Amino acid sequence: MDEPGISERATILVVDDLSDNLVLMSNLLKINYRVKIANSGGKALKIAASDSPPDLILLDIMMPDMDGYEVCRQLKRAPATTNIPVIFLTARSEMEDEQKGLELGAVDYITKPISPSIVLARVKNHLALKAVADFLRDKNNFLEREVARRTDEVMAIRELAVKNRQLEEASRIKSEFLANMSHELRTPLNSVIGFSEVLQDQMYGPINKKQREYVNNIHNSGRHLLALINDILDLSKVESGAMKLELSNFSLLEALDISLVMLREKAVKGGINLRLNLARENDIHIVADMRKLKQIMFNLLSNAVKFTPAPGTVDVNVMRNGNSVEISVTDSGIGIRAEDIPKLFRPFTQLESVYTREFEGTGLGLSLARQLAELHGGSIRVESTFGAGSRFSVTIPLTQEG
Repeated sequence: MDEPGISERATILVVDDLSDNLVLMSNLLKINYRVKIANSGGKALKIAASDSPPDLILLDIMMPDMDGYEVCRQLKRAPATTNIPVIFLTARSEMEDEQKGLELGAVDYITKPISPSIVLARVKNHLALKAVADFLRDKNNFLEREVARRTDEVMAIRELAVKNRQLEEASRIKSEFLANMSHELRTPLNSVIGFSEVLQDQMYGPINKKQREYVNNIHNSGRHLLALINDILDLSKVESGAMKLELSNFSLLEALDISLVMLREKAVKGGINLRLNLARENDIHIVADMRKLKQIMFNLLSNAVKFTPAPGTVDVNVMRNGNSVEISVTDSGIGIRAEDIPKLFRPFTQLESVYTREFEGTGLGLSLARQLAELHGGSIRVESTFGAGSRFSVTIPLTQEG
């Protein structure tokens, strides 16, 4: 903020009902100041309340219609003019008149006949005092606004913190609920799957073709539902911080081989060539959670196989990059539109019918894969051309802290 100072071209309003006095004061002041004049109290109030108010008012007391006391009283009542300093001009010198003026808010008295040097000195002094008062007032207003703004910011931060805690608590409760429900559901579901397998094996007698078809539907539906429940359970564990890494040092080639074996039969039936492009002499040993890495790969591979029509290819490539390894799964499938890529990793989110009308899914696989990769301190990214295929790349550090 600017330091206080005296404007050499301040505006002085002279109020007097005698034209000779107005001329005398105007000639005295106009050398250093802009001067406005009013020959009545009413005119003085209008000038003071205008868009260009004076910086100081020299006000005669004895005027017809409205004396100087009433003019001062009205000036001090109005917020727009209350801070304009008023100096009374009067031929009276009685103490009670001076006291009355000061009580109304005047800052000084100048008696008539005037002394030019006294008038100029007092005008200069009171303009200086006004400049300081205006500066302090502006600074105080600025500080009040800053305090109010900072207070609003602090309140907003506190409200945000409260909402974040509420969201965290809601997320924790949701994760605990999903985990508990998943446990409760898996026990009877395992029984359904187990008994359907007994019926499939015809351990307690033969079943006809239609019965076998129904049993197979029960078994396949049970497996699908169990996979969904397991994904929900794992995702809720990751989100609640309950899932921990079980680290070991293992061959990446071995882990990827196992992942491919689990999907090779499905790929062959679908007319898809599933390939691992990693020679044994180029094998890499990695410190990670082997089961979770296989789960990441299974989700990426099953997604690639599911969305690749025959005849198609799914290639797995490995590249070491400093202290991390990048495993990519590239398919010749249907691809993904650019605007849909941000939706891929949202839990329980499936893309529109152009992708899903021929393919069943839970909307959890990719989200869980990303969560498990991040649990390792890694990441997953995707590149895709709609109608031409996709490439999912997971990066995992070769060693884990802790």
